[in-house]
Amino acid sequence: MIIKSFLKSVKLYPKQIAIITETKKITYLELYKIFSELVFFLDKKILKNKRLIIALDNSEKNLAIYLACMFLKITIFPINKNTSLEDIELYAKEIKTKFVITEDISLNSKILKIFKLKNVSKLNIKNYNKIISNKKNFLSNKEFDFIVALSSGTTGKRKKIILTDNCKFKRAQHTINYYKLGKKIKTIICTPMYHSLAQRLFFISIISGGYVVILKKFSLEKWFKFVKSYRVNFSMLVSTHLRQFLNSKNYNFKLLKNLKNLISSSDSISRKEKELLSKKFSCNLHEIYGTSETATISNLNIFKNKSNLSSVGKLLDDTKVKIKNKKNGIGEIYCKNSRLFKGYLGSSKKNNFFATGDLGYLDRKGFLYFVGRNKDIIKISGMNIYPLEIETKIKRNNLVKECAVIGEPNSYFGEIIKMFVVPINNKKITRKKIMSYIYNSLNEYEKPQKINFTSFLPRNSLGKINKLKLKKPQGSQIKYKTNSMKKYLNLINQLK
Repeated sequence: MIIKSFLKSVKLYPKQIAIITETKKITYLELYKIFSELVFFLDKKILKNKRLIIALDNSEKNLAIYLACMFLKITIFPINKNTSLEDIELYAKEIKTKFVITEDISLNSKILKIFKLKNVSKLNIKNYNKIISNKKNFLSNKEFDFIVALSSGTTGKRKKIILTDNCKFKRAQHTINYYKLGKKIKTIICTPMYHSLAQRLFFISIISGGYVVILKKFSLEKWFKFVKSYRVNFSMLVSTHLRQFLNSKNYNFKLLKNLKNLISSSDSISRKEKELLSKKFSCNLHEIYGTSETATISNLNIFKNKSNLSSVGKLLDDTKVKIKNKKNGIGEIYCKNSRLFKGYLGSSKKNNFFATGDLGYLDRKGFLYFVGRNKDIIKISGMNIYPLEIETKIKRNNLVKECAVIGEPNSYFGEIIKMFVVPINNKKITRKKIMSYIYNSLNEYEKPQKINFTSFLPRNSLGKINKLKLKKPQGSQIKYKTNSMKKYLNLINQLK
């Protein structure tokens, strides 16, 4: 599997490059040493409860942790590195673990065992080979729960997706086979490692004996520079990244001679955007559709299917789709393939066909069309944001009577967060106080770009909030930039 492919490459190509960061290159032998340090460290620290929360930035050590945990059969729970301590503690309690590994030296907890990544490099291990050779029993082919990713269902409740090591291998190997990538693939990671795209790209490089370029975060300038300099031949990006290509006139993407396949994922791009992108690139352009539970369901080759650009392509070779509960030809998309997830943590086994929660239809030629989502998840640059979690946090405070969070379409991010707030009936409670509470209560990625103050929220006959009616503005609206604390605080000061 993946770990055996890694150890084989270490033996055959010890001096070959395995990882390229923004500042250095790491060979397979050097990666093996980092991997061995982590195996030694984690094996001693995590004994009975083999569950580990990872809250890290993109780095060679982060990648090595995935290999070490796979080797030791530790189940990892990757999360956004900016998640607050309070949320980490709640999540740890929920999944019944106390182990967290992070780079944040200021993060301390009375109830968690927090490992600081910098301490691992101080172990001063002399015999790396002995560490691994003494644990050959860990190389068994027995499948285990490798990664548990967070998602959400149609009810908005938080779900934990179980992905086994074999599932991750199948997804990476299927990608290699489907796009005929061959050996020693050169990939590039631009999304955080808790994102499934980043994980797949890393495993593709390991399985093929190639290398991966890893960026801490995406920038068009860095992506172009590294793809060109290091002859990257396979790249998977979220649709937001590709939209930056459309708005840029500073780069000639046809100079990327080694790039053979460029994939757009996580959110759909319009027909017009596909047409414009096809004029900028000479490599194969693809749009894929899928979910965390199913992996890729369909693929659209933009150059070869110009008459079907409104679709999300044809089903992959191992995939079957059923359209259920049709209305006017459009129904719920159900999927089955060889790469399905194991199930949800803490719930019964999944059904034979997985209900994606999305709406669409298949035409007579076998092209799949995605129409929309029948759930409330907000997708910003391919990242899932959960309205219920934001609403719960805001409603904890007695300043707010009610609130509702929806996604508003945005040409750049895909969607942005929009919040509706009903303050309590108290003249002493100012918008300034409410805005201050919102800012201090939410993680950076949860903060709304638009806030509407209103006197009521529309409800259906069952008394539930009707979010469809919230698409039209109600009350006064405030806009701010999430990533600018100074501007945000200035805005609060103006609301007196």
